[in-house]
Amino acid sequence: MKLSNSTQSLETSISSAADFGIEEEDLSHIMGILRSQIYSDKLLAVIREYSTNAVDANIEAGNTDKPIHVELPTRTQPQLSFRDYGNGLTDEEVTELYVKYGASTKRSSNDYTGCLGIGCKAAFAYGDAFQITSYTLAEKTTWLARIDESKRGTISLLNREPNHTEPTGVEVSVTIRAQDFEDCATKARKFFKYWKPGALSSNIDIPHLNVLHESDDWCVSKHKNLNAYNYNRYASEGNATVVMGNIAYPVPASEFKDNNIHGLQLINSNEVIFYASLGSLDIAANREALELTDRTRNGIVAMANNMMLDLTKILEDEVASSSTRIQASNKAMLYEDSLGTQINSNIASRAQWKGQTLIKHI
Repeated sequence: MKLSNSTQSLETSISSAADFGIEEEDLSHIMGILRSQIYSDKLLAVIREYSTNAVDANIEAGNTDKPIHVELPTRTQPQLSFRDYGNGLTDEEVTELYVKYGASTKRSSNDYTGCLGIGCKAAFAYGDAFQITSYTLAEKTTWLARIDESKRGTISLLNREPNHTEPTGVEVSVTIRAQDFEDCATKARKFFKYWKPGALSSNIDIPHLNVLHESDDWCVSKHKNLNAYNYNRYASEGNATVVMGNIAYPVPASEFKDNNIHGLQLINSNEVIFYASLGSLDIAANREALELTDRTRNGIVAMANNMMLDLTKILEDEVASSSTRIQASNKAMLYEDSLGTQINSNIASRAQWKGQTLIKHI
């Protein structure tokens, strides 16, 4: 994913200057921060980083229709593993990508989710070692990445053998502690529910969004069973979600208070999901949240306004195509169960049937 870059020229009369850098003796400290301390949810970081890396590998190899495979840990097989069907990695690619912080091959294109050069080390946030198995057309290589005495980390070749049967790609395996098995499955189900059906296979059932209405740019999910009074409060006091590159980010709705935003109510709805194109919004370095820059804010406002226009057009078309005024009035409540009475009323405020106003109470 391309990063948003802004440059600024500054003229100064200062006659001497020094470049920023990192001293050799401080490298292990900085690496420790990059691989571990930036993540508030270390287990989720493992799930997020390696699954999206696997999708990127499939895309790079042209296997966009091939699902990645995610194996959740069990008592007999305590590894959490992620298998892609990309091209596999050469020895040089393994050592460059997994050893060098900041190294990434994905910054020149918005076809890929990765870009920061940190995520492939995310397993170190959870434990001190993980395994990488690379399948190329010629051979299978198995590598062990671990934190050694230097606290910087090393990667070692464990095994090399011919590959005659396995499809190309990479498998990353992380050993999960037994007390974390249930938490791992819960986090995986919550994270992967925003993925399109068929995007991955797994040894556990992965739920998907309960979609009521959807387009390429947005989704309205069905709400939980709440009574009408509580639901209408809940519908206007939550926050929407943005999905970008298969990662769901909560929208900080409290930061959007301008009543001139046409889609403001949608930003405050838990049942609204916006689909953002890769690179269109700015994210935090740990991928746990959006970075609310002007570009991100403007992008969210644009998505909300466009969605409000789309919903209004869909509802008005439904109303206009009705055969009776009563039927039209019923169809004008199209989004009430999902978005609440207040939002639905705003969407339907201009809807008419053959020039007649609709019946408010049926």
